[in-house]
Amino acid sequence: MSSIGDFASGVWVDLGSPSNVSIVSISGWSEVNIGGLNIKIDTSFSISGDDFSPSFGTTESSIYEQMYKIQYFEQRTYEAINGIFDESTMDWSNLSEGDSKITRTNRGELLKLYRGMQRDAQLELDKCVGYYKSNLSNPIQVAGDDAPSSPVLN
Repeated sequence: MSSIGDFASGVWVDLGSPSNVSIVSISGWSEVNIGGLNIKIDTSFSISGDDFSPSFGTTESSIYEQMYKIQYFEQRTYEAINGIFDESTMDWSNLSEGDSKITRTNRGELLKLYRGMQRDAQLELDKCVGYYKSNLSNPIQVAGDDAPSSPVLN
């Protein structure tokens, strides 16, 4: 996957096509946070036009998606916290009259849900980064028996 738009669209669909975030905002996040990916997995990806350079593989894309999800669920957590302490919201969870019943989501439970989802994304990110570093990354330096036996001439 090399296009930022394709990446953002895939993330948006994986999140369940939420109405509170757009593909454009995910694309913007992707352009701004590419350095974080480079630091995390010791790479040198960059943005060239609307493409990642060099192209993302499946593992790099998964790692970057998990990084976005952590940020996304953290933002939803803050929104839930603000809703809990917002005095302008009514303090009710169930209303019933006759045969009608309305149930409102408990913001405390919503907060727990988002924190759990953020934790799951962090665990998945850690697992993907560990796999990447042990199997797919190139060594940063060569030393000992791995070093060439002949001197390198400049």
